[in-house]
Amino acid sequence: MTLSLTSALKPTPAFSVSYLERRRLFFILMTLPAVIYVLVIGVWPLAQGIWFSLYEYNLLSRRGRISSASAIISIFSPTR
Repeated sequence: MTLSLTSALKPTPAFSVSYLERRRLFFILMTLPAVIYVLVIGVWPLAQGIWFSLYEYNLLSRRGRISSASAIISIFSPTR
């Protein structure tokens, strides 16, 4: 085995990442802000509205109580 000077001085990376892995990482990093934005702007208010609908809240007395289970079940029951 002969060792040349150029091969001995050539730096070797600690880890090598293939082109497809770099491309996948780039795709994830570019889409992550958009996904977070959609969740914050679209899904969070919807989830918060559903959560608030489970309570009867009086703004004057600042007291809230959980709605009755029958009222919540009647929302999902079919009407005749």
